[in-house]
Amino acid sequence: MITRKRRYPIKELRCRFGFSQTYVANYVGISRDHYSLIENNKRSIASVRTGVVFKLAELFEIKVDDFF
Repeated sequence: MITRKRRYPIKELRCRFGFSQTYVANYVGISRDHYSLIENNKRSIASVRTGVVFKLAELFEIKVDDFF
């Protein structure tokens, strides 16, 4: 049996932790508008700076590759 690993939509994670978009954006060092683009799949997580992806993973307590 093949098991697929779970991919986490960023909005789902943010809501689960009870964070606002502004809080997450400030935590990772980007504007709220830029974060909103990422969360709404208008900007690919793969195109985001590596440091931002690592900060998101740290904040949401997941591994970086869980985003991909």
